Amino acid sequence: KHVAIMLTDWHVAGKIKWEAHEKAGQIYHMAHELTMSQDDIAVYLHTSKSTVSRYLQAYNMMMNTFVVMYPNEGRRKWSHFDEFFKKKELKDELKANPDFGTAFCEWVGEGRLPQGADVRLLPTILRIPAAREAFEAGDPMAEVKKKVDTAEPEQGSDFFKLLSKMREACTSAAQVKEILRIRTDDVARKKLLDTYEAMVDFMRLADVEPPKARAQVQSR
Repeated sequence: KHVAIMLTDWHVAGKIKWEAHEKAGQIYHMAHELTMSQDDIAVYLHTSKSTVSRYLQAYNMMMNTFVVMYPNEGRRKWSHFDEFFKKKELKDELKANPDFGTAFCEWVGEGRLPQGADVRLLPTILRIPAAREAFEAGDPMAEVKKKVDTAEPEQGSDFFKLLSKMREACTSAAQVKEILRIRTDDVARKKLLDTYEAMVDFMRLADVEPPKARAQVQSR
C-alpha cells in the first residue's frame, strides 16, 4: 500500500506522468487489490472522488469486457472508455441496459468510433433515428456526422449553438427577471430591439422573410 501511494504521488499526481491508462490501472489496483477507499485514493490523487469513480468504472469496462473481446486492441482505446463515463446519457443507458456496455465495446472494437472524442457525440447519434441507423449499419463516422448536422445544425455550428441557446432562453420561465427589466429599463429594451433588427437583417440576407403574423397582431 505504501509503495502504491508513493508511485501515485510520483506518477499520477506528480510531475513524472504516466499514460492515462496507466493512471487508471494504478487507481484500479489501489481500489480492488489493496482495498483502499475511493475517498483515500482521491486524497492521494489530489482529485475528486467522482473522478476516481469514473476512472474505476472506465477501467473496469475496458479490461473486463473490451480486452476480453479484443485482446489485441488493449489499452490504446482507453480514451473511448474515459469519454463514455463522462456522458450522463451513456451511463444512464448502461444502468438501464447492461448489454449496452457490450454493444459499446463492439462499436469501439469494430472501429465505428475511430477517435475517443467521437464518443462525446454518441448520445446525439443514438437520439437521432437517421444518424443511429447509419451508425449501426457501419457507415463511416463522417457520414453519420452529416446526418447529425442535418437534424441538429447546432451540433457542428457555433452560430446555430447561439441560436439554440437564445431560443431556450426566450422560452424559459427562468427569464422572468429579464422580462420585467425590459419592460421598465430603456437601455435593456433598446438592446433587445437592436438584436431583433440585426436578426431580421440577417434573415433577409439568408432569403428568409420574417413572419408578419405576430407583428400584425401586436399592431392591432
